[in-house]
Amino acid sequence: LARSSSARFLLVHQFKPNQATCPLMMRTGVTTALLVTLQEVVLSDAVRFGLSENASVSTFEDSIQSSAAWESIDPCAQRASLDVAQADTKEAWESWFLEKVKSGQHKPYSHQAVLRVGVMGTGKSSAVDAFMDEILGLGKGVAEAMYQLVDVDLLTTASDSYRHAICSENGRKEMTGKELESAYYQARKAVNPMAIRSYLIDAAAKSGYTFSIEQTGWSFCYYKQATRSLFKAGYEVIGVSPYVPFFALKSRIIERAKREGRQPSLKNLKDNVNRLLPRVFDLAAESDKFHVVSNYVPFGEPPKLLFSYAAEFDRSLMDTQACSQRSVKREVAESLLKELNDNKDKYEEDELLVWQSEIDFLTALLNIDSECPAVKPPASDYETATGGRYEC
Repeated sequence: LARSSSARFLLVHQFKPNQATCPLMMRTGVTTALLVTLQEVVLSDAVRFGLSENASVSTFEDSIQSSAAWESIDPCAQRASLDVAQADTKEAWESWFLEKVKSGQHKPYSHQAVLRVGVMGTGKSSAVDAFMDEILGLGKGVAEAMYQLVDVDLLTTASDSYRHAICSENGRKEMTGKELESAYYQARKAVNPMAIRSYLIDAAAKSGYTFSIEQTGWSFCYYKQATRSLFKAGYEVIGVSPYVPFFALKSRIIERAKREGRQPSLKNLKDNVNRLLPRVFDLAAESDKFHVVSNYVPFGEPPKLLFSYAAEFDRSLMDTQACSQRSVKREVAESLLKELNDNKDKYEEDELLVWQSEIDFLTALLNIDSECPAVKPPASDYETATGGRYEC
């Protein structure tokens, strides 16, 4: 049962389904009812992408799970395939999203939201789903169905504004990567997907549905905005942040860009890592539970737990002085630190601040114990150079 977006992408390109089956695959979004020998498909495409069986999960998942890769199916037909009303309004998306969310509910779970926080390419979809499956203990694929994503990228790429920019009567226009990027951000301005996201969150929360939100951690404000509204609705907020060392992450982004025929842009990636890592402990304090998982793992393996946080106070009473329970998998953190030191030569001179941010983050983790107060990492050289933590 091909549940993941990566599996659907493989199916589309491996079997080239016709117009009758492709909309089904894209419309369901989670529970695609197509039985295949998925392992053979995955391995054959891993070979085609130049990856070995020992390649990292995030290498493979992210190489085929990017927006550009998904759009290569047929972005100009995407809106019709989703069965969403042809108006880019909050109400048009509400009916579609709530139907999708309702189908994935799993009793007795309710009033629970997962916030997926991570840099592009780290596995916010695949790694977080695998980790939540492990926590729930309900079998593979349950978490993806339970925690349907309020997908800002989908709200953008399925919009009339975006389709008008990249589609013609004959199909998709020939456009450079820079032109596609410009079309995407122009569509975001026109559609305001963050406003639609907030509306969909409120709509799902009214019924106590389980669902998830995804963000890069670039803006702390959006995270706080989401958690505050969810706490008021009586929700338990679980944050999960996948981590992949930058030296491995950038090589995957570069390879993906080559396959897509465009020049890789690493500046935003570097800035995102530098802004997210010093803020992880702040994000944790904004959640009921928060987990950092290492997605720097061999192909086919689930991510490894790196850090866990659990609040031990009653948010309804604003009891912010009580202690939190924190635990660190020291062997995982120490292994990652060794990898960073062994691979420091893979960082360019203008990337050494990223390396230092990663070292500071993992070192701070190793200094954490279960006693109060919570330990925060020191301000990184990047923060000092750029003027602080970018608070709201």
